[in-house]
Amino acid sequence: MSFAKAVKIQAVADLRPQLLGLSTLNILIIPALWTFLGRRLTGTIGDLDVSAGHYLIASSLVGFSAMVAYQIAAEMYNEYMAGTLLRVRTLPKGVKIWSTAKLATSAGVILVPQALILLATVLFIPGFNLTWTKMALALPFLLLTLAATAPLGFIIGAFTRSTTALLIGMLVFMALMAISGIFFPLDVLPGWLQAVSKPLPFYHAGIVSRWVFIGGTGSFTMSASVLAAWAILGMIVARKAIALSFSKVSMGTVARAQQKVKNTLGI
Repeated sequence: MSFAKAVKIQAVADLRPQLLGLSTLNILIIPALWTFLGRRLTGTIGDLDVSAGHYLIASSLVGFSAMVAYQIAAEMYNEYMAGTLLRVRTLPKGVKIWSTAKLATSAGVILVPQALILLATVLFIPGFNLTWTKMALALPFLLLTLAATAPLGFIIGAFTRSTTALLIGMLVFMALMAISGIFFPLDVLPGWLQAVSKPLPFYHAGIVSRWVFIGGTGSFTMSASVLAAWAILGMIVARKAIALSFSKVSMGTVARAQQKVKNTLGI
């Protein structure tokens, strides 16, 4: 079986249950909430002369794809606990096939609600100037944001081997997303929080997203360069982290991790 065909089979198998059944409700929640906020947040963002709702939509149409890191890390932990990663390790080219398919499926899970946000913007967000030119311009930056943030998911997932570690990692990730400037302007935060956010890809994803859709402030060229640097360096580190992680996966480590969860739940 060719590498591409193996990736396709794995990706389809992973993606189908996440887009069907009860999982569909999770995908619809964010677009529904963003549509509500996009219409209801009418206060003006002074520097940009747009409503807070339009600011949120403009930042999210590209910036929200950074959530792919959360998706990858969570799925990687679940598959470690289920013993899937142990089985992957035993297959020829298993790790490469798994990691490529995981990137594709996680990106798909994140891009579906983004597409729904885009559709809802066209149908339900009055006054938002959305054109085909802007949407075409946004596509390469959407892919760049995915490439810049996906490695973080693999790195977090590679070293997450307990429920406590997963919760801490996810809380830190969501906190960094919250102060990224995607959901509200960064200048309302204390200076030290702004300093924490500005080197991160989430912040720069928001800048390029706003630049495409509402003009925005900040250096677009600098932000695109930072995202490219995160993509290149992140992939180098992620490959090493994945290799190290799989080298330590064994029946014993998985069994101990599963037993810790059972003890925590009192089973």
